Amino acid sequence: MIPLLPVPPPPSPWNSLEITKLVVAALTPVAVAVLGLWLNRYLKRLEHLQWASQKVIEKRLEVYSKLSPVLNDIYCYLDYIGDWKYKDPVSVLSLKRCADREFYVNAPLFSQSFRDAYHAFINLCFIPGPLEEYDASAKLKTDIAIRRDISANRGQQWNAAWDSYFAPPDEVTKRDNLLQGYWSMMDTFARELGVELRNGWEPLERATPLRGVSRLSPKRWRSRDMEAQVPKSTTCILSGQQIDIQAALEIRERKSSADFRCPECGERVRAHKKSTTGQEAHFEHLSSNSRCSLSGQR
Repeated sequence: MIPLLPVPPPPSPWNSLEITKLVVAALTPVAVAVLGLWLNRYLKRLEHLQWASQKVIEKRLEVYSKLSPVLNDIYCYLDYIGDWKYKDPVSVLSLKRCADREFYVNAPLFSQSFRDAYHAFINLCFIPGPLEEYDASAKLKTDIAIRRDISANRGQQWNAAWDSYFAPPDEVTKRDNLLQGYWSMMDTFARELGVELRNGWEPLERATPLRGVSRLSPKRWRSRDMEAQVPKSTTCILSGQQIDIQAALEIRERKSSADFRCPECGERVRAHKKSTTGQEAHFEHLSSNSRCSLSGQR
């Protein structure tokens, strides 16, 4: 009789590989759901950051539109350009207060680089009043003697009360430093808005300096695609009085060395008769002055 051998049990379908497959199949939807939830939150966060960044840029643009004209007016007065001659020290100090208020209210919206550039420019323009003197005013770091002379040349009366608003001569800021400080601040200001201010700008040397102001070597900036259309002047200043071109021509016939001065910048000008080409009688600067709107380009 042949003994019966034990029959081995059938192999179990639940081996390690099958269990692994089952676990992976069960976890895949969970992983996809978790990943989808994380990605959704990330995208919402990114969208929120973009929205917040856009709002900050919009606010910075608003501040730029209010602050930059005030800073430009301060710079123009200190650098004797633009409409500086229509301002007095009191109005310029008022501009500083307006600029400071707009800046400090919105300073948290700007980077430390812009805050430093703003303070550097303001310190080039003004000496702050002593903190212990609550009614003390800041002082303008510009040459009072030059401004007195220009005022006299233009036939304007100087107010002696303005003298207290100017810094001592040894505290006056050089115009090249002022120029560099202004453009450094405006460059930084523009970068806060995501643009580069100097792209497309090229250097331009200063032209003839004001009397009593040293000639400057640093670069000015102007657009490559912009050429000024210079109007012709038909009036001048002679001995503190404004006269027209016809009177100047008559005086020139009698006195060829008459000291005619530009009504805008105070530089010497020459009276010209009407030309044969049809150009009307007018004044021209003896030396080109890029800071004066009445000066032609030579």
